[in-house]
Amino acid sequence: MKIYDLHEMVNTEFPKLVEVRFGEVGFPENNYWITLTEIKNYHDLVAWIHHLAGKTWVDGEMIAEFIEAVCEQKGWKIYGGGR
Repeated sequence: MKIYDLHEMVNTEFPKLVEVRFGEVGFPENNYWITLTEIKNYHDLVAWIHHLAGKTWVDGEMIAEFIEAVCEQKGWKIYGGGR
């Protein structure tokens, strides 16, 4: 049995639930990808969030990472509104 020290546990990297690649944002473990050009504005983002929330395999952490990834790619602020 391996004993982990606190430093090793804190510095452990976990796989990202959401990735951006080749102009798409998606969930690699589920092989589900959305073309970033389909998300032109906040309204489109909300529509995709609503769609994803209906998937049985999507949880709150995945939704949060999705929002962060899209907003980072689009240059949108999550808080404070607008660009």
